[in-house]
Amino acid sequence: MSEDKSEEQELRFQVAPHIVQDLGLNLYTTLPRVIVEFVANAYDADSPDVSVEIDSVKINEARDALKKEWEKENIDKKYAKPKSSDAPGDEAKIEKQTPLGERLLSEDVQITVTDHGHGMSRDDLANKFLIAGRRRREEEEVRTKGKKRLVMGRKGLGKLAGFGVARRVQLITRKEGESHATKITLDYDELIKKRLAQDVEVPDERLEDGGGLEPSGTKIILSKLVYGPMGSKMETIANQIGDHFALIKPDDFKITLNKKAVSPTPRDFVYGYPHPDLPCEKLVKHSYETEEGEKVNYEYRIRFTSPNQHLNARDRGIRVYAHERLASAPDLLDMKTGVHGFNNTHYLDGIVQADFIDDEEKVDYIATDRQSLRWESSLLGPMREHLSAEMEKACNEYQKSRETKAKATVRNDPFTKDKIQKAKLPKHKKNLAYRIAATLAAVCDQSVADDTYKKQLPIFIEGLVQGNILQSLSELANSDKPDFRRLAGQVMELTHNELGDFLRIVEGRLSAIDALRKICESVDFKKSNNETELHNLFEQSPWLIDPTFTQFLISDETESTLNKKLYEHLEIGDSVPAAYSPVTAAEANPLETNKRPDLVFLLANAGLKRIVIVELKAPNTPLHKEHLDQLEDYMRKTEEWLKQKHESSFDIEGILIGSYQPGSNSDKVKRLDFHMKEYMRGAKWKVFDILQVLDRTKLAHKELLGVYNKLLSEADDD
Repeated sequence: MSEDKSEEQELRFQVAPHIVQDLGLNLYTTLPRVIVEFVANAYDADSPDVSVEIDSVKINEARDALKKEWEKENIDKKYAKPKSSDAPGDEAKIEKQTPLGERLLSEDVQITVTDHGHGMSRDDLANKFLIAGRRRREEEEVRTKGKKRLVMGRKGLGKLAGFGVARRVQLITRKEGESHATKITLDYDELIKKRLAQDVEVPDERLEDGGGLEPSGTKIILSKLVYGPMGSKMETIANQIGDHFALIKPDDFKITLNKKAVSPTPRDFVYGYPHPDLPCEKLVKHSYETEEGEKVNYEYRIRFTSPNQHLNARDRGIRVYAHERLASAPDLLDMKTGVHGFNNTHYLDGIVQADFIDDEEKVDYIATDRQSLRWESSLLGPMREHLSAEMEKACNEYQKSRETKAKATVRNDPFTKDKIQKAKLPKHKKNLAYRIAATLAAVCDQSVADDTYKKQLPIFIEGLVQGNILQSLSELANSDKPDFRRLAGQVMELTHNELGDFLRIVEGRLSAIDALRKICESVDFKKSNNETELHNLFEQSPWLIDPTFTQFLISDETESTLNKKLYEHLEIGDSVPAAYSPVTAAEANPLETNKRPDLVFLLANAGLKRIVIVELKAPNTPLHKEHLDQLEDYMRKTEEWLKQKHESSFDIEGILIGSYQPGSNSDKVKRLDFHMKEYMRGAKWKVFDILQVLDRTKLAHKELLGVYNKLLSEADDD
C-alpha cells in the first residue's frame, strides 16, 4: 500500500531554509558589500537618498568586551582539568568553543539603512520582497516608476545579504499613500530550524504611527551582529560604498554614512593611458563587433596613482561599471607578468563604463556578488582581450615615462653623484652606473629618495668596482621592485664572461633546490627529527632562503664578533647546546606551545647595517601566532641590545619558516593568518612555508637563467 501511494505522489522541487546561508551568509562576507546591496535597493525604490548609520564607538566597545570574554574562556580552557571519567561531557564542552570571528555582539548594537523611496505594502512584502530569486525586470518595468532609473537588482538575492554580517534582519516599510507601516523580522537561527522554506513563518507587525517614515520609505535594521565583519573601519566602508556607485551623481542619489556623504577611495593620478595629454579622469571610447555581428560600445581609461600611493592588491586592475553600479571588481585579467613595467600594476587603476553588459534581459553577465563578469562569453571575450592588451601597453608606456624622468634625476642627485664619483670607475663603467641608477630610480616609489634606492645602488656600484656582479644581481633577483630583466640586460653588456660563470653557479643551485624540495616533501622527513640538519643547511647556505643573503657570509672579525655577542645575548645557537635537543613530549601535539629552545640563527652584515633573524620550526609543526610572537621578541631584544651599544642604525628583519597551513581549523593558526593579512605588508618580519621559500628562490634563479639565455640568443641573432 505504502509503495503504491508513494508512486502516486507528485515529485516537487523544494528549497531548504539553509539556502540563506549559501546566498547570504557565505556570499556577502564583508560589511561594505552588504551595505551596498541595501543601497542598491534604495536606488531601485526611486529614493532621492539613503542614510546608513553605524555607531562605530558602540561596535568597538562591544567587540572589545566580546574579545575579553573569549580570551577568558581560552584561559579557562587551557587550565581546565576534566573531572573523572563519569563526566566526559566537560571536556567536549571545553573543546567545542565558538570561534571569536563567529560570535555575536549584544542585540542592542545595530546598523540601520534608511531610504525615502516608494516603500512596500504588506502585500508587496508577501508577493515580492519575500520571494528570493524573483526576477523584477521580467515581472515589472525595466525602469523605476518615478525617476525612470534602470533597475539595478536582477536576481532578487540582495535581500539575503544582511545575513552575511548579522543574524537578525528587521525591515520597516511604508508604502506611498498609506498611513501605517509594516514591520517584519527575519531571524537566521529561527529560519534554519525549518526543514523547508515554505514552512518558515515571518512575523509581521502593523505600525500605525508610520514607523518614523515620512511620507514613505524603508528602514533596514541589522542586529545580532557578527564579530568578524564588524572590524571594518568607517573610512573603508565609506570608500568602498563610494567605489561601487562612483558614477552616480549625488544630486540624483545622495548616499551618506553617519550623516556624511560617501565618496570613492581618493586617488592621486599621475598618468593616464591612452592619450597621456588628456586629464586622467577622461574616458576614451572603444567598440567592437561580436560574433553575431552586433556592435557594442564602451568607454575606458587606465590610470596610475603616484609612486608613493601603492594600491592594495584587491584594488589593482580594471573596474567595470554598468549603469552607474560596479559590475566587476578590479582585475588584471590576462596581463602577463613578464611585460616591461609590470610592477607598475601596483599603481594601476583602470575604469570601464560598459552599459551594454546590463542591457540584456534574458542573459545576466554579472556575477551574483558583482565581483566578476562572465568573461568566457562570446559577448565579453573581445573586451577582455582588448583591456588585457591595453593594460600591458599602459604599463610599458608609463615605465618609459618614469625612466626618461629618472635619467635626468640621477645625474643631478647629490647622493648618486657622490657614490659614483667616490667609486673612481672608468668612463664606460661610470656611464653604466648611471644607467643602472636611472633604471633603479624609475622603479622605486620615491625615486632617488627611496630607501630601497639608497640601499641597493651602492651594492651595484661595488659590484662594478670589484667585478662581482653576482652579488649585485642576487640582491635584486627576488625583489618585486626593480625591473630586473632590463637591469640585468644592461649589466650583461659589460660583464658577459663573468655572467657565463654565474650561469653555471645558478644551474648548480637549481639542482640543489630541487633535491632539497624532494626531501622536504617526503613523509619520513616530516615525521623525523631532521630540523637540526635543515637548520644547519639554511645557516650555511642562506641563499636558499633569499638570493640576496649571499651578502651575509661572514668575512671579517667585526661581523664574527657582532654575531657571537648577539647569539649570547639572545641565548640561541651554539652558545646554548640544548637548542639541538630531541623533540620533547610537548611537541607531541604540534599546536601546543613549543617549550623546547628554538632553532634560530642570525645573518648579520656590519657594513650594510643589516641583521636578519631566522626562526625555523620543525616541518611537522604547523606555524601559529605564538611562533611569530617569539620571533618578534627576538627582534625587540636585538634592537634594545644594539641601542645599548649605540648602534641604532641597523635594519632588523625577521623570517619565520615552517609548515604554514592557512586553512587549518586551529584558532592559533587562524590568528597567525589574520595577523599576516593585516600587518605583514608593512612589517619587518615575513612568514613563509618551507616549500614556499624554496619555490621563491627557485623562481628567482630561473629568472636569472631566463634573462641570460634570452639575451645570449638575441646576441647570436644580431
